[in-house]
Amino acid sequence: MDNDTRIRLQQSGKKWACQVPKWMMIALFLAVAGLVAAVVVYPSEFLVVLTVLYLASIPISWISFRHDEKIHDGIDVETAQVVE
Repeated sequence: MDNDTRIRLQQSGKKWACQVPKWMMIALFLAVAGLVAAVVVYPSEFLVVLTVLYLASIPISWISFRHDEKIHDGIDVETAQVVE
């Protein structure tokens, strides 16, 4: 592992360019608490809703994959370069 990688791994989230506002953290905390409460109170219903959402996401992700595949069809893999 080189020095740049070590430095990046040691940085805390406070030094990142994008900081989350306090009101968003409160909303996120309340949403997570609500989800945990839903799992405890309505476990089977919650599982059904999660399963339906997952099954609904499969065709959406397949359409997105096919769209990206059409966009990238003309790229030669041998000469493509990674852009960082």
